[in-house]
Amino acid sequence: MTLERSTPIKTNSLTAALSILVSMLICTLSISPVYADETSLNVAIDAYLVGFRACNEANNLRSSDLAQAKANFNYYTQQLNKAIAIDETILITSSREMETNIKYCKRVESNIQRAEATPILEQGIDFCKLSKAALTDSNLTLAASEIGQYQELKEQALIIAPDLMEVFVLASKIRTCTRVEEKLQKAVNAATLAEEEMKKAIIAYQDFKAQCETARQFTSKPNFGIYQLLKANKLLTQAHKRKKSARQNAKAFELAEKNPSSENAIALVSLIKESQQCESDVSSAIRRVTKAKRSNQKQLSNASKSLASALKECKSAQKEFKSPLTAAEINTLKGLYNATSDVKESITSNKLIMDLSQQHKTWPQSKSLKQNLKSTTSCLSIFDATLKAIKPIPNTPVIIDSNATPDPDPDTDTDTDTDTLTKAENLDNTTTNPAQTNTSLKTPPTPTEEISEKLTEAEVTNNTEDSDDEFDEFDTNDPSQKHKSWLDVIN
Repeated sequence: MTLERSTPIKTNSLTAALSILVSMLICTLSISPVYADETSLNVAIDAYLVGFRACNEANNLRSSDLAQAKANFNYYTQQLNKAIAIDETILITSSREMETNIKYCKRVESNIQRAEATPILEQGIDFCKLSKAALTDSNLTLAASEIGQYQELKEQALIIAPDLMEVFVLASKIRTCTRVEEKLQKAVNAATLAEEEMKKAIIAYQDFKAQCETARQFTSKPNFGIYQLLKANKLLTQAHKRKKSARQNAKAFELAEKNPSSENAIALVSLIKESQQCESDVSSAIRRVTKAKRSNQKQLSNASKSLASALKECKSAQKEFKSPLTAAEINTLKGLYNATSDVKESITSNKLIMDLSQQHKTWPQSKSLKQNLKSTTSCLSIFDATLKAIKPIPNTPVIIDSNATPDPDPDTDTDTDTDTLTKAENLDNTTTNPAQTNTSLKTPPTPTEEISEKLTEAEVTNNTEDSDDEFDEFDTNDPSQKHKSWLDVIN
């Protein structure tokens, strides 16, 4: 408890002691010889004023002779330092307008520094303007070079005159150049990213070109043809995928277009041209073979269509056999058979068509041709067998011209015709063989068999019974009538 109470007492005693010492020091200074201080200060001021006159001259010369102005101010500085060495209170005294004089010379010093630094800064600002123009033209390399010159000169000027920014006009120009620097930096950053994209595009186009070269080598082989077409298309498709990937780097192409002289731009443009030529060569080779393939397929298709048309006619003709046919109709069908057979023969004898069909069995056209050829062959086989087996039906009787026979009596005309037909029927009955008499018990003869039998009977009748009175109508002794036979009647 005693220690805690004694601490404030000791602190107060120390403070009081310090106060006494300060008072004594002040008193000591107060009783020092005043005349000695004033003498040294005056000597210092006198030395300073010699330099001050040089300061005034420097201020007057700074616009006309900067070098001499700097020399004069250097002399002022020497005199100031000499005065300070005599009595340093010269810097704080107001005696003999020293405070005003020192401030004035500081302004003179600043003006001389600005006069020296301003031309350097103005030269730098010219480089800044050139950089801005290059940036407008997207010439980043030149813009960066020019702005670098500006920055170097600006630093020199600021070293000479640190307060240069206090000059409004110069400060405004520096701020303008600062904005140019910022824009250039953004452009450089964007260009850097674009360069990276361009490098990616170059790598992608190199990949595309390599893939395309593989396809070009394949399509350039002497044996490149239809059989290699599928693989060639696959190779070209793979190359196109690489191309699509390369074309996605839009920024790279924009930069290459704006800055065509850059190394990466030149490399990229060269790769693009080479790749395009390769792609054109491969595409031309594929188109040539594809055109030949389509031509071959068209030939096979046309042949198949011809067979299909012939097959249709063949099948349609077979339906005609369901009803009896005359000899003329049968001849017409034979002509149709021959035409269909000719179509088939023209195709099967075409070595090119048949070779194509065999070489490319998997083509739909080849399969169609093979099927139609098979069906047509089968149809013609049935057609031929049917034609060989079929017999024509009898022809219709010929009507005898009434002008070739005497006009019968009207009253007896009908009777005469009836008698003639009756006699013919009787003749048929009397000349038929006993075996033929039993035909009514058998299956009725076909039309062909009937006409054959009638022709045979007529021949027998004409050979054995020419003197029968029933045929006086056909007597050759009558000069007014031509000779007629029974065949003329039925025919």
